[in-house]
Amino acid sequence: MVTLNLNLDHTCYEDNGEYYRGTEAKTVNGLDCIAWDQQISLHSAKYPELIGGHNYCRNPGGLESQPWCFAKHPDIRKVPCAVSKCGKC
Repeated sequence: MVTLNLNLDHTCYEDNGEYYRGTEAKTVNGLDCIAWDQQISLHSAKYPELIGGHNYCRNPGGLESQPWCFAKHPDIRKVPCAVSKCGKC
């Protein structure tokens, strides 16, 4: 049996952030995130955490090392988010 230690107040992320559901929407370099429905790489049918038209940081499928988003920038790119790992100062 797998036990998940989920941070329910969503102010930080555990492990690789796959279950992070907070409202951070900025990258580590201060850029705004675009809404998940404005990108074409990932589909909400496969990643339901992207449903709803939000731009919150996520780690769909747990494929990256931390929550991330596509940055609102002329060359839209995947960037880690400015959300802290739980337990880090």
